[in-house]
Amino acid sequence: DGLVDPVDFSDPRYAQIWYAVDELRHDLRGPIAPHAVHKRLLKMRAEGRIPGVPFDEGDLSILFREAMPA
Repeated sequence: DGLVDPVDFSDPRYAQIWYAVDELRHDLRGPIAPHAVHKRLLKMRAEGRIPGVPFDEGDLSILFREAMPA
């Protein structure tokens, strides 16, 4: 059905990204950019919700390109 279940991720870093994107989709009306995800991950870390930021902004850009090829 196209939905991603974060519980299926074997790497918890991907689940953290999924949760950050899920939160952003309620706040943004356009495409979600890696910069926005990175900022949300920093916020989640500051709130103590995740132990660390799993990827830096450059890594997120690579993941986004791989996830959404042109």
